[in-house]
This record gives sequence, C-alpha cells and structure tokens, in this order.
Amino acid sequence: MIFLKEKRTNEEILIGLCRQLPEFAVDFLLTRDQERTSSTRVGYARDFLVFLEYLCGEFPEEIETKDITPEHMDQVTPQDIDIFLTKYAKTHKPRVVSHMKTSISAFYTYLCYTMRQVEKNPCEGAQKIRIPQKDYVIYLTEEEQEKLLATIEGGVGLTEKQQVYHKFLKKRDIAIIFLFLDTGLRVSELCSLRIRNLDIRSHSLNVVRKRGKESQIFYSDKAGEYIMEYLQERKACRPHTYTPDSPLFLTLQNTPISLREVQSMVPKYVQAALPEKMQKISPHKLRSTFAMSFYAATHDILTLQARMGHESLTTTNIYVKAAKENIRNSRNWR
Repeated sequence: MIFLKEKRTNEEILIGLCRQLPEFAVDFLLTRDQERTSSTRVGYARDFLVFLEYLCGEFPEEIETKDITPEHMDQVTPQDIDIFLTKYAKTHKPRVVSHMKTSISAFYTYLCYTMRQVEKNPCEGAQKIRIPQKDYVIYLTEEEQEKLLATIEGGVGLTEKQQVYHKFLKKRDIAIIFLFLDTGLRVSELCSLRIRNLDIRSHSLNVVRKRGKESQIFYSDKAGEYIMEYLQERKACRPHTYTPDSPLFLTLQNTPISLREVQSMVPKYVQAALPEKMQKISPHKLRSTFAMSFYAATHDILTLQARMGHESLTTTNIYVKAAKENIRNSRNWR
C-alpha cells in the first residue's frame, strides 16, 4: 500500500501567512480574488511578510508584523525602500528583487489609492531595478520535445521509485507538459484552471492571465486528446473529483496541483529524457519552447504576442531576435 504525504493547497498556505500579517494586508490579499490566482496571492503574502519583518527591525519600538498599522506604513520613504531592496539584493537575483518591489508597490497602491489609508506610495520614488536582458533563448528543439514526450509516455529512464507513481501520473503529466508546449501557458495559469474553464467544443481554455485579464486560449487536437484521456481516467477512478468547479489537474491526494509540484515534475522528466539539459529546462522554458516553435512555423509576431499574453511587443520580440540569430548561425549548415 502506498502512503501519500498530504500537501497543503495554496489556499491553506495563504491562510497560514495571513495569520502573521496585519488586517489591512489581509484585506488586500483576500479582496478581488477573481483578479489574482491563488499562487499570485501566496507570492504577494510571502513578499509582504519579508518586507514587514524588515520594517519591524527598523521601527524604534518593538513590534510584531501583525501589529503594524497604516500609520507605520506611511512613515516609509523611498530611501527606506532603496535600502531594503539593496539588502535583499545581496541574497537574491535581480528578477526576484524586481518582483519584491512590484509586490510592495501593489500593496502601497491599494493602501494609498483604494483605501486612502496612506498619503503616498514610496515605491514611486525608489530607484529602478535593472534586469539584465539575455540575447538568447533557452528552449527545446522539435527532436528534444519528441524525446521528452516519449519519456513521459513510456517512463523510460525514471528511477524505480518514480516508476511506482508514474502509472498513476502519466496521463496527467503528459497532458500538462504537452499543454505548455502547445499553448505557452504560464505555470500559475495552468494551476488555477478548473474543469469549467475547459470548452471541449471550441478546443479552448478560459484563462485568467496577469493582472486578472481573462483570455481564451486555443489548444490543438492532440492536446485535446491528452486532456480527455486524463479526464476520462480520472472520472472512472475518482468520479467525486469531476465537477465543474474541480481543478482541471489534481494531485494524487485530490488537491489542486501546485506551482511547486509542476516545477518538480518537469525536471524529473528532463533528467530521464535529456540529462544534458537538466540544469537548463524549467516549466518557463517550455513556454519559451512554444514561442520559438510557433514563430518558426508562422513568423507572425502579433499572433504570438496575443497567444503569450504579452502586454508589450518588446517582450515578444525577444523570441524573434533569437529565431533570427538561429538562422544566422546556421549559415554553414553543410
């Protein structure tokens, strides 16, 4: 008999974090929940907690994070934000530091402009964080994609322990990974999907993208086959989990699949199929793989921008530049 370790859902993690946060922070996290995925709110909560713990050490009086008031928050200056982010940057990469600043700014925007509890957003006067732009894109070739999918289908290269669970997870995992390669979904978008978001007739998914924007994502016939095979197996074995509001993808404990579980799943199969790529391929790189494959097939940057959910064409242009560089580098192909 297999004993499965129970995992906490994002909602349970969020509730635990909220117990350590002041009331006005909890209000921000729990209002407008349709505009933010659960994983996004967990990320905000973790960033808030780190920032508020830092502030507690800076206030003259001894105070806990839960007892911080809007009046305390109004004392923070742009210089304070700069000092905090400088210290935070000593142990975190620029992109993570930028994410932290975004979280703090969103928090202050809510306090300042929605609740009118503080007079200013100090992040607006803080220094900008420059993230180095890479001039290349890491992705899987068509051949590498086929090898990865074949490994998920057959389980070849997995360890004995992984093989034990593979027969229960195979249909789910290949549906997930093929969806990444087929549509360019973000991990947070996939984890927040419910069965009601699936439109079988139109071969589409209703997805909540960044900043709460809803979008209709179309998938291929092959992706549809993988999704239906998984759902049919699940409906037969666990019919109580098949309702419109049920998560589209579940763990073996019948909880919504989490961002962390997906982040662990992809390297597992990459290690078995493409060990030389083990340190390079993550779920986000599967999104990059979709972008590179789609542009190579269509050369349609505007449609790619829409399918990736990019607000700026500049972001999409990264893949165009990478594709052109690949063509240039292949001139001595004979």
